[in-house]
Amino acid sequence: RIPISAPFITAVTIIVKKSFDMSTATASLTIGHTKLGATTMLGRVYNDMSADEAAFKDQFDAVWAKLCTDAGPGADTALFALLEALVQQNQAGTVAQDGIQSVTQLMELSHRHNKHVQSVFKRIADECDAEYHAGPVKDLKRVQAKADTDYEGDVARVVDTVRASIIFRDLAGLTKGASILLAGDGASEVPLQVIRTKDRITHPLDSGYRDVLMNVVVPSTDGLVVELQLHLREIVSIKPAQHKVYSLFRVLGLDQRDKRGKFTARLREDQDSKIWSRAGDGYHQYTPPFAPTLPSCSS
Repeated sequence: RIPISAPFITAVTIIVKKSFDMSTATASLTIGHTKLGATTMLGRVYNDMSADEAAFKDQFDAVWAKLCTDAGPGADTALFALLEALVQQNQAGTVAQDGIQSVTQLMELSHRHNKHVQSVFKRIADECDAEYHAGPVKDLKRVQAKADTDYEGDVARVVDTVRASIIFRDLAGLTKGASILLAGDGASEVPLQVIRTKDRITHPLDSGYRDVLMNVVVPSTDGLVVELQLHLREIVSIKPAQHKVYSLFRVLGLDQRDKRGKFTARLREDQDSKIWSRAGDGYHQYTPPFAPTLPSCSS
């Protein structure tokens, strides 16, 4: 396998950019005593990374299947129904902070209400016998950078200055948590509002990773929109290793399926080299990225 290092990533990134420009990639890289042409090197790297990604997907799918089996028949269906109900509450249009005109105003509001938001979310975690992680208030410079990079400078669209994660032991815990959030918590006269839910349990990422991302408005916070993430312990425990592979794809600009399709098409056009991956005693031509599957414990 090809060793991964910072200089190596830089070299590959340069060649990838050349490939996307549709120019001839003439660079080469010496690994050990073998000098590899650009296309051959990229093919080998891409195959190794794709193989690792596929292996992690198998792990995620196996863990999900076990969680479903442990929870019993119908447990996944009940969870999917609750998550769908939360998705149905999604606010129409762009999710943004109400009345925020500057990053200073947003940061003041975030620091003022952070402690209260965390206490509400922790209470939900405690009710579900789940692990709670309160994230620090996002740094002002990072908030401004995110607004400039992602939202054309509109600071009001940054909705994760206050954030937290709840890590559930099993499907029963996650189902209870989703039920509490759907009901608006119920611990106060004014219910919390879930205004956006990204259900990546019912619809996992291509990598097989599963979680739920939410934007929530907690009562008595002047309408501050915050972020809450819901995780399953056995799945999130695999994430750090898998994220290294994803990060490398991202460095290369290949974190999206459509980008990978264009990239592999560009490589296939090179008539001087073919993409092969070693497996056992033979070599097998590269196959496109996999499609996600969703094992069900109800079937």
